[in-house]
Amino acid sequence: MTHLRFIQYRAEELAFRRNNEITPDRHNFQIAPQIKIELKIEKENYFIIMTAKIESTEDKPSPFELSVKLFGHFVIVEKTDIETLRQEGSSFLYPYLRSTVSNLVSSANMPPYFLPIIDMKLTPANKETKEDGGIKITPLVDGDQL
Repeated sequence: MTHLRFIQYRAEELAFRRNNEITPDRHNFQIAPQIKIELKIEKENYFIIMTAKIESTEDKPSPFELSVKLFGHFVIVEKTDIETLRQEGSSFLYPYLRSTVSNLVSSANMPPYFLPIIDMKLTPANKETKEDGGIKITPLVDGDQL
């Protein structure tokens, strides 16, 4: 992370609900997380909001539902393009999101669930949502929309 200096992160939202209708021995289930990344730049400050959601639907039942939203604050120490900032900041914050999701699920006395590893350099930088392997990456919003 050569262009950013990490200042802090914090949890903005932690929500968990067990789906008692689904048990591994009685039902097939599929956990399909959705990841959303938003950013904002104010002068030399760079902010990221990263959200993970897992929802249970009729066609994709899940043993639980959750929503985790983390806020990250960085300072830009070397100017570069917005895509490089997105990759560096997201790559730094995503492991915290993975850990928070795992801790939340295991705190409910369920087997821990780990979000998949994502190479942020391979995530889309365009305005279209990309779905790959059950992960939905929603592109970034413009800076003043966070």
